[in-house]
Amino acid sequence: MEKLDFALLNAGSIVGQLDHIASFVPNIHYERWYLVSFFQTRANISSVFISASHYEKKA
Repeated sequence: MEKLDFALLNAGSIVGQLDHIASFVPNIHYERWYLVSFFQTRANISSVFISASHYEKKA
């Protein structure tokens, strides 16, 4: 499960970088925002779970 969370986190950061590059291209609008918000939301959720699982291991 933790590997999946890290994969989602990496996917979110990669999509974020691609979004930054795509923001310079004027023709890409709605599809880009939908995809980016989906992946970044998943990455944010994953980072919370990763933080929680690391905290549980230390405790």
